[in-house]
Amino acid sequence: MHMEDAGLGWKNMPGRHVHPGYSDLTGPVITTFLANGERITRPSSKTGGPYHVLLLGGSLTYGRALSDEDTFAWQLQEMLPEADIRNFGCDGYGTYQSLLLLEHLTTQSPAPDLVIYGFFDDHENRNVAAFSHLRMLAEYALQTRKTVAVPYCTIQHNGTLTRHPPTHYPFFSLREHSALLTLAQASLLKWRLSSRTRQKRVVTEKLLLQMKETCRKNGAEFIVIFLQANPPGYHQYRAFLKQHAIDSLDGRLPLTDRLRVPGEGHPNALANRFWAEVLVPIILDRIASEGTKPSVGKSLRGKAVGSNGIRPGTARATFGN
Repeated sequence: MHMEDAGLGWKNMPGRHVHPGYSDLTGPVITTFLANGERITRPSSKTGGPYHVLLLGGSLTYGRALSDEDTFAWQLQEMLPEADIRNFGCDGYGTYQSLLLLEHLTTQSPAPDLVIYGFFDDHENRNVAAFSHLRMLAEYALQTRKTVAVPYCTIQHNGTLTRHPPTHYPFFSLREHSALLTLAQASLLKWRLSSRTRQKRVVTEKLLLQMKETCRKNGAEFIVIFLQANPPGYHQYRAFLKQHAIDSLDGRLPLTDRLRVPGEGHPNALANRFWAEVLVPIILDRIASEGTKPSVGKSLRGKAVGSNGIRPGTARATFGN
């Protein structure tokens, strides 16, 4: 469902893709991408409203292992008919790839009014092409016989952020015949990449600031929603975002079996429902501030946010401005 891209590494492949499902408990998974790589958020017969919301992030935003209508992007669109929800999440993306995509999308029509970035703490490793991330991409490459490369960033001695073109895990020609050579290669590469891996927190912070600045220059608001993050990192990032006047939302969930796709492990439709309901009041508030009287779709009428029974009332917004 993905295709090679010279700048992004890979991108969503246009078309309707059908996966047989991941267990006997799930039916076929239907994934539909438009010509620009955007995942659909509504039936083709319906149009969105005048307030444009752009979603960016990795597999959690994209909705891996879910059919189109189960993603939180689709559910948001159902709840907010006056909004135009556009899902540009892509499986495996980090903050840097999301920034590159944002820089392109802000030049397109319609321009976004609000950009929401779904954060997952492994994005740090993706942003610097850490050993663990390159190794994972290499395993995929061996299975598919494709080269998978990822763009990354580093910090120079003067503190500036430097962008690098896509790179991939280097293979030795005898890797399939020598376990010792494979092990030696992995150890050497891990050592070579250790310096940039140590930069992953600072790199990610600078990328978030560049996302905010890109939005500001194009007249859009920028919000980060924490979809998954361990407590130490979450609290540090939350303080950083507040310091730099970037609004953030706590959408973290305890991913028990009840909230996972059976046989696959990514968050299921119920978890995505929670994220959608967390975002609804924030987006409604922005729409109201634009001077448009907001309404709520039928799926939320008569219900309180958090009505799905998952940690009601625990999602918190932090406002830096």
